[in-house]
Amino acid sequence: MTIADLVLTVDQIKTYTLAELEICLQGHGSSLADYPQLPQPDRTLTPEMHNRLIHDELNYDVHVLAEEHRRLMSKMTSEQRRIYDISVENNGKDRCKVA
Repeated sequence: MTIADLVLTVDQIKTYTLAELEICLQGHGSSLADYPQLPQPDRTLTPEMHNRLIHDELNYDVHVLAEEHRRLMSKMTSEQRRIYDISVENNGKDRCKVA
């Protein structure tokens, strides 16, 4: 089945629209629950956003971060680069040596 083959009822479109709207609002620190006069989404379709820091950390632009990484790496001193390389090499290991 492709997207072109997808057929939704009016109620299904409403349900998914409310869920998407809730996700967008949660991304800005709000919720449809803040507007009780509006229809509410099916909570099983929306992720819980109890921890804003985790949500924000997972919602990043990989391309922007990769460019920033390249830019910052080019400005490192040799000592900074040595420490960086050691840190990356030891990432996930039980111990880390900087000596």
